[in-house]
Amino acid sequence: MNRIRRSIAVPAAVAIAVAALAGCSSNDSGGVSAASTICFITGTDSVAYGVQLNSGFNKAAKAAGYDVLQITQNFDPQKGADALNTCISRDVKGIVLWPVDPHAYLAGLTAASAANIPVTIVNSPVDAKSAKLVKAASGPDNRKEGALAAEALNTALKGKGNILVIEGQPGNGTTVDRTGGFMTELKSLGSSLKVIDTVTSNFDAQTALVASRDVITRYGADINGVFADDQSAPGFIQAWKESGQTGAVPLVVGIGGQQDAFAAIKSGAMFATILQSPIIDGQQGFAIMEKVLKNTKVTYDNPIEVTVVDKTNVDSLKPAF
Repeated sequence: MNRIRRSIAVPAAVAIAVAALAGCSSNDSGGVSAASTICFITGTDSVAYGVQLNSGFNKAAKAAGYDVLQITQNFDPQKGADALNTCISRDVKGIVLWPVDPHAYLAGLTAASAANIPVTIVNSPVDAKSAKLVKAASGPDNRKEGALAAEALNTALKGKGNILVIEGQPGNGTTVDRTGGFMTELKSLGSSLKVIDTVTSNFDAQTALVASRDVITRYGADINGVFADDQSAPGFIQAWKESGQTGAVPLVVGIGGQQDAFAAIKSGAMFATILQSPIIDGQQGFAIMEKVLKNTKVTYDNPIEVTVVDKTNVDSLKPAF
């Protein structure tokens, strides 16, 4: 890794046929045929980031004249594996997959390759074996985001203190890479920051609230910093307020760049967030597939821009959503 820098209608018959799969929907742009349809297997359609990513993808596809058969995994990789088979059976032109587990899709990707249906991935990675069956990848560099968060906390805490890590979801590729990037960068920096506990939030503030209450009860003022995502950070902030702690408020660094995170930075409740746009994530996810379909040369890795936001630049930037 280079040194981190701060700025960095489907037809009714089809709809009915796939309705048995949870989270399946279609987005029309006129008359539909398999020759103009892209299958989009999204990670979620309920989490705020996913809603925006899906919107960016679908609007870009519609503007380019493609129809989208969208199937939602709701963070369940088995649904995603089943969805790959559904997409293949519809003989779609291409498949864009948001992997929620890097190891869950090898069989489906192998089948898609055998059927000569190109697959690209968006937002999150797949493992090395699966990557050989994927034409290109698009989305944030999750390891870089973790590294940026580590650098921000290390600088602010002068390399000393205790850190709580609030992870998104066990086994999720984004979660694994963010935490991996965070820990690797601390080591690279020679930091004395110590991760005293790691809890899981499933990218949900309420789950983070419950987990944070327990951690705060055990460690209290010994917590100096928190690494989380913007969906989970409010849970810790609320738990800290409820705890009645009188010591220094831990420095919270999130990932996402949401409006609430911007407001929390301005109020002092959060120290920083890593800005990434879900709209651009979705738009670029479609753009990479379109290049593949048009036989335009494309590199495998196509990261979107991410930027550290703190009090020094929060007023000059716009939230991701």
